Amino acid sequence: MAAPIIETCHVACCANRTPNVVSWGRGGTIAFGTCHSVALYDPLEKRVLTLLNGHTGRVNVVKWIHKPECASERHLVSGGSDSRIIIWEARDDKYIQSVECKGHTGPVCALDAIYLESNILVASAASDSTVRLWLCTEAKEVPILACGGDTSQVLLYVLSSGQLQRAMSLPGHEDWVRGVAWASRSGELLLASCSQDCLIRVWKLRAKCRTDARVEDDRDVIRMKEDVFEVMERGEQPAHEFAVSLETVLAGHENWVYGLHWQPPTYEGGESQQPLSLLSASMDKTMIIWAPEEGSGVWVEQVSVQE
Repeated sequence: MAAPIIETCHVACCANRTPNVVSWGRGGTIAFGTCHSVALYDPLEKRVLTLLNGHTGRVNVVKWIHKPECASERHLVSGGSDSRIIIWEARDDKYIQSVECKGHTGPVCALDAIYLESNILVASAASDSTVRLWLCTEAKEVPILACGGDTSQVLLYVLSSGQLQRAMSLPGHEDWVRGVAWASRSGELLLASCSQDCLIRVWKLRAKCRTDARVEDDRDVIRMKEDVFEVMERGEQPAHEFAVSLETVLAGHENWVYGLHWQPPTYEGGESQQPLSLLSASMDKTMIIWAPEEGSGVWVEQVSVQE
């Protein structure tokens, strides 16, 4: 008598109850933390494709590493309560554990990662009250880093004279800052921050040029107040100046705002196009999409989704 064949007919799992534990890739695959694993889910086939096992504690945060040309991702980063960070790489239609970062002494609660040429830079925050930068291979530069915490301020760090230094503090929030998100548009950077004060603040960062001095001397020109910080290159070369100004304050949630995501950029005509659309999630069980009006440019609530 032949032995019966046992096949898997259904796998049931749910996402861990932590912010930023779900990430939707540009290739359509959804990655989320479930218990001690990372699950890859295909929304078209409505099934879990595979489980990535490597953490020994709950997975708290998952993030696809987006490519600048908006192509499908090949790397995924995850952080867990085991204080570890794992970078997963796609090889031969499978995801394998490529790099493991050890150094935190508490659960990892926030992650972000970008490509620097052929290298990967990972920024992580943990409950050990530290923020760490991990460089998988050698790189020529480190971009600006934004951090939020229990000081009610957004802290900006830049690489100056070969060292990571705090450049500026952005005040305004009146409670813990729960999330930050970057977007790049027309040579400027947009930084969105959300807080337990139920508000969202959007900041604009730009590189100052020599013509700015002449404009500032014109008293008839009305401009938003800007804070300026300098970045020194290696060898004490002349500093670059950057200006930061408040773009808008968004009020609409009735409880803590703990998650932010910009709409992913599109790649058209050989250039990246960043839509000005921001998604927020709150403890009031609502998600809101914010965008500026075409005529006035004022940021308003476009869509609100409740539980």
